[in-house]
Amino acid sequence: MLDFARTLRNLIHNNGTYFGKQGKNESLPFNGQTYNFEHGKGVRFAYQQLLFSIYEQILLLSDDLNDSPLVKALPPTPVPQT
Repeated sequence: MLDFARTLRNLIHNNGTYFGKQGKNESLPFNGQTYNFEHGKGVRFAYQQLLFSIYEQILLLSDDLNDSPLVKALPPTPVPQT
């Protein structure tokens, strides 16, 4: 999910065009579907519903991480004084 979200985010920097690693196409799964990214071509599946779905899953991931006993056991980070 994070790799898929990262790939879509990178499209913003390229005006919606996918540029793959080493100039190659890539297929990524998300929510039970596989999305094909073709090197040098625009992506036509990044609609609002898909973006909201990614956002929802990232929020759930954040909640899960923050509820983890290992994370809760971490000492607080001091806030720098200005």
